[in-house]
Amino acid sequence: MDSHYISFISESLITEDGLPQELLRVFPVEMRRQFAPIFVENTDSTSVNQWKLVYSHTDTIVRLYRPDGPYIQLDGVEAILNNSDDAFGLIVQPANVHIDDVSFTDNMNELKRLVLWFFPEIAVKNVYQNRPIATESMRTAVATAMGPRNVPRVPIQEIGERFHIAG
Repeated sequence: MDSHYISFISESLITEDGLPQELLRVFPVEMRRQFAPIFVENTDSTSVNQWKLVYSHTDTIVRLYRPDGPYIQLDGVEAILNNSDDAFGLIVQPANVHIDDVSFTDNMNELKRLVLWFFPEIAVKNVYQNRPIATESMRTAVATAMGPRNVPRVPIQEIGERFHIAG
C-alpha cells in the first residue's frame, strides 16, 4: 500500500521543478467508529436499568510520513501543519485527485470523508475504549449458535415467462 496516501502540499511554496512543495504525507490505515455508554432507564417496573453503547464519533488512523511510520489520528495533522496559516492542497493517491484550497478552519470531518471516499477498502472497526466491540471469534460463535440459515429455494424463471417484452 505504499502508493495509497494523502499528500498535503503548499500552495505558496514551489520547488525548483515548479511543483508545489509537499508538507506532509499520511497513509490511511483504519477508521475506528467509537462507541460510548449511555444509561438507559427502563420504565417497565419488571426490568432492570441498563447501559447501552451508542455511536459517538469516528477516529481516522493514519501512518505518518511513510507506510511503516508512526500511527496518529488524522486530527493530529492539524497540529503538525498549524504553523501554516495558508491554505494548502491535497493530492490523493493512487486516484491522483488534486484538491485545492483546503484549510483546517473547514470541518475536519470533510477530510475524514475524503478518506472514506478515496480509500474504500480501508479497515473499519467498531470499538469501545479502542477495543473491538465484537471480535471475529465472537461473530463465529454467534453464527454457529444460530445454526444454518434456512433460505428457501426459489425457482428461476425466464424473463419472457414473467414479463411481456414489447418488440
